[in-house]
Amino acid sequence: LEEIFDTPEAIWPSFDGTHFMFAIFNDSKVGLMSYPWLSSGAIFAGIGISSENFFPETKNVRYPTPGASNPEVQLWVVNITNFDAIQKIQIKPPVSLDGQDYYLVSAGWISDTNRQVSVVYMGRSQNYSVIAKCFKMEVWNCLEIHSERASEDEWLDIFPHPVFSPDGNSFLLLATIQESGHYHFTHIKHITISQRRTSVISHGRYEVSNKQNKILLGTPKLPVWCGKRWIDGQIDVVM
Repeated sequence: LEEIFDTPEAIWPSFDGTHFMFAIFNDSKVGLMSYPWLSSGAIFAGIGISSENFFPETKNVRYPTPGASNPEVQLWVVNITNFDAIQKIQIKPPVSLDGQDYYLVSAGWISDTNRQVSVVYMGRSQNYSVIAKCFKMEVWNCLEIHSERASEDEWLDIFPHPVFSPDGNSFLLLATIQESGHYHFTHIKHITISQRRTSVISHGRYEVSNKQNKILLGTPKLPVWCGKRWIDGQIDVVM
């Protein structure tokens, strides 16, 4: 969990706190790996303090191997507006991932209406990812709005969750861009969903990073909706 989310939690509250998303992981079909565990009791036994637990105990951990079952993940939305009638609805991935093994990479709320969320999935091969936009109707419906594919024989990196405009029609994301020759650098893409337009905002032989919603780069060209502030090569993205 921590390797993907960079945190031990998989929960995303809405802006007003009346809803939240959370992920459930089921690893019951994943094979077990056993390994010896040398406890302090065994160490003391080795120096004559105790004869109990001289041999290491065996511990088990669920460990997926290539071609074997991966942990299964479900994403849910909970409405806690009314504690007497809490609503919980599952968010299923877009149809483009039907029959595919995938990882849930990140999720987030798009606006304060609590009717739009975005989810990022990555294929098990880790060479393609899908960004889905999900709408609340009677159920949550998700559509693929963007995808990224790695160059041949390469993997995709896991980047921070995309930053969406308030109306949900466009977003910024970090992506690997080939600048010259075989060199790749992390830069900012601006995606307009309705027009299916992709623009690479930053260019150059340097890396763009995201530190606590601050995008560090070498050009101040960002969409108007970001509310940008330019200080010493740093843009604070304000939603």
